[in-house]
Amino acid sequence: MIEPITPQQYSNNLAIIALKAVKHLAITLNECYGKFWNRDTAEILESLNENIPLALKRFEANSTIGNLLNQQLEDAGSDLKVIVTMPEGYAFENGKFTYTAPVVIVDEPTIEPEPEV
Repeated sequence: MIEPITPQQYSNNLAIIALKAVKHLAITLNECYGKFWNRDTAEILESLNENIPLALKRFEANSTIGNLLNQQLEDAGSDLKVIVTMPEGYAFENGKFTYTAPVVIVDEPTIEPEPEV
């Protein structure tokens, strides 16, 4: 026989179900992000610049949803985050989406002086 649960237990169970849904949505949004941005740069820019108002509207909606989910996840103590920014190098400048390859700075090796004998 199943014992009846208290109103607090019932409420906690609902919160756990909702948090699972938030985590699932966050994971799904990050998968979509990866599929979109892990393509050829020219293909990405073509798809973004093909319909700029729609692309901007989608970015705004995704950022709004992502930020709300991130707050819920943070409040629940989760390290999971929805990615809400374009990858490094991508930008929206002068009315169009652009890409500039990030500059990779390589530290020159430090040459230690030879020990004196």
